[in-house]
Amino acid sequence: MATRTGASISASILRLAVLSIAYRREIDGLRAIAVLPVVFYHAGLSWLSGGFLGVDVFFVISGYLITSLLIGDIQRGRLSIVDFYERRARRILPALFVVLAVTTCLAWIWMLPADLRVYSRSLSSVAVFLSNVFFFRNKDYFADEFDMHPLLHTWSLAVEEQFYLLFPLLLLFLFRRGTRTCIIGLTVLLLASLLLAQWTSENEPRAGFYLIYTRAWELLAGAICAFVPRQDKGRFSTVLPLLGMAGLLVSYVMFDRYTPHPSILTAVPVLGTVLVILFASQRDPVGALLSSRIMVWIGLISYSLYLWHYPLLVFAKIRSVPAPTPLTIASLVVLAFVLSALTWRFVEQPFRRRREGLFSRRGIFIGSAAISALVFSVGVLIFATDGAPDRKALRDLDLPRLTESLAPNRGLSNECNGRMPVPDSCATSESPKVAVWGDSFAMHLVVGLTAAYPELGVVQLTKSLCAPIAGIAFADRGRTGESPQACLDFSDQVLDYVTSTDSIDYVIVSSPFYYLFEPGGLAAVDGAMDPEGPQSTVLRNLEKTLERLVSAGKTLIVVSPPPSNGQNLGYCAVNAELRGADPDLCDYSFADIQPELLEVAEMLHQLEGRHKVVWLDRILCDADGMCRASDGTTAYYRDGRHLSKEGSRELGCRTGGWFLFGDEPSGPAGSGSAAVPANDRTCSQLQQNADLAQRDSNGE
Repeated sequence: MATRTGASISASILRLAVLSIAYRREIDGLRAIAVLPVVFYHAGLSWLSGGFLGVDVFFVISGYLITSLLIGDIQRGRLSIVDFYERRARRILPALFVVLAVTTCLAWIWMLPADLRVYSRSLSSVAVFLSNVFFFRNKDYFADEFDMHPLLHTWSLAVEEQFYLLFPLLLLFLFRRGTRTCIIGLTVLLLASLLLAQWTSENEPRAGFYLIYTRAWELLAGAICAFVPRQDKGRFSTVLPLLGMAGLLVSYVMFDRYTPHPSILTAVPVLGTVLVILFASQRDPVGALLSSRIMVWIGLISYSLYLWHYPLLVFAKIRSVPAPTPLTIASLVVLAFVLSALTWRFVEQPFRRRREGLFSRRGIFIGSAAISALVFSVGVLIFATDGAPDRKALRDLDLPRLTESLAPNRGLSNECNGRMPVPDSCATSESPKVAVWGDSFAMHLVVGLTAAYPELGVVQLTKSLCAPIAGIAFADRGRTGESPQACLDFSDQVLDYVTSTDSIDYVIVSSPFYYLFEPGGLAAVDGAMDPEGPQSTVLRNLEKTLERLVSAGKTLIVVSPPPSNGQNLGYCAVNAELRGADPDLCDYSFADIQPELLEVAEMLHQLEGRHKVVWLDRILCDADGMCRASDGTTAYYRDGRHLSKEGSRELGCRTGGWFLFGDEPSGPAGSGSAAVPANDRTCSQLQQNADLAQRDSNGE
């Protein structure tokens, strides 16, 4: 009796599941609710800070639809793995290949060799659906706004295809052991993936974001929906879809880059999507909205829209001098809609219909394999030629200089990043007189310092994302790639080294500090935080660190971060030369400086009177309140925040290292007022002075 009852329940679930695969307009409308936030988030709509969650909604929808189709095939006894992969190829590959062809052509025309080399690696990874692994190793999705990766968004396609590589076989295996076993098995896998996602959100957030193991639960949530009978639930059929939609909309607005994700918190938009899938119909308000003609149309073109929008926005940043305006961004979004509609009509639709010849199963498999191999090979060839520097568009340019302008500025050596004891390459003398301590914002000062005073002995004590403060560290492991303890240990080692090295008279410390102000960004060695907030905690520990150095007889110089408006100033200056544009277009008003830099300035002002504080805006900004990205020939920045090697050298020479020994320029810090350095000398003059001093010491 129990067996017959169980079989009856299983059969009932299967019959209802098959009914659920009938076309539902509201599901296409739900796709629109998924893709629009992603597009607007990438377009820079600030209030839609959680727009990236649209990808999570896509995962749930995909899991539901694909599992529904597979259940139908299983019930009819005609599940074919070959048929399944053919459908996936027809659905995914044609539009993807078109977008890859266009992006590769644009990258070939507009990208510098170093950027094209990185693009080529991402291109090859897309061809084999491993771009999520590539970007996991090379790009924090939320790290900065200066993104030059046109294919970054393909990580989600890779996750889906990795999931569906084995999922049909898993589903068939579980189904043969009964529907109940199948549901239990999928639920266990969902919970395991969700728990892993929660763990990685705290310990390995970048891995959690990109990799299939921590994303599978979202696809499985949709898959389990395919087993739930859809029927009229009375008043709940109206309330539950509204609750689900509210969960989605609240998540889009309330989540941001600092929200642990994916994690338990991600269950809010996932469950919201589940409620809409299970309970929405054209008879309730949510279902009626999603079934409207405009929402369904956007849903139909959503895949192509997802593919097109991101490369268009990235290439606009690459091409524009200065950064693209809001009107340009809006125009590109409209263009993305147009291209998506055309791609859906003339690429997606024809390839979905099985016909003879090119569109047959054989043609799809052979063509897909051949084009994938071609795309992979193009990526490999571009990488092998080191970004194709001999391209016609680049032949008249001074590529080595332009490339060097955008290269990382790590100071004396690439080894000067968290290494203790101090490597030989990180000191210019066995008895250094000056120590430079901090993160990458201390690294970029060293070239200018050694150019201004080549005769000085300098030791570089730097570590990325590790501010020169004892007792606290940056807590975001997704960006540092390691435990905060590594920074805490490094800071302790630096303090011991500096205080015990008698030859060191001067200590220059520098950091932007603002990353420590981020939500969850601060880890204190004693776990104690000031009630006033992270700024107060940072200031208190910074003052204690500086006082310890002063007590050891060291002279302190605190150097502020350079001014920035949040744009990629380095690329803008280089791009101006590439396009023959006026480099002054990259300059910006002091009024546009990023708010977080003003927070840092407010904190550093509190150190004045006790310690010398050097304000780089007094060098880079003039009396009219304009801040310079270049001097017309030399790009001061390598990105939007850090000084380039040439920029650091030029500023160090032009000011004669006044921040160490000279008189400080007049004018209130943080105001952008004019300042003429006291010792305005060129690099050649400095070298001549050094040569004369050397001759005098030799008695010549």
